[in-house]
Amino acid sequence: NLKKVKVNANSIDSRCFWSDSNLERVEIGANVKIINGEIFANCSKLQEITYLDNMYNWNNIAKSKNWKNSNITLVHCTDGDISL
Repeated sequence: NLKKVKVNANSIDSRCFWSDSNLERVEIGANVKIINGEIFANCSKLQEITYLDNMYNWNNIAKSKNWKNSNITLVHCTDGDISL
């Protein structure tokens, strides 16, 4: 029943928030270097996330192929937005 989550660990494990249909807001800290697969799959209310660093660093996070298996269409970074 999480509605908002802030992650500031080094990595986010696979299916960490999988099928959390109440999740609406996610903040990902600058410490995150790895995002594993399907972490937001079936999170139907989650359409965008906030990354607490710049677009360059977001693009350099290691992400598995399936990490975007979700409804997320936008990442807000400190220096702009990235459409997915």
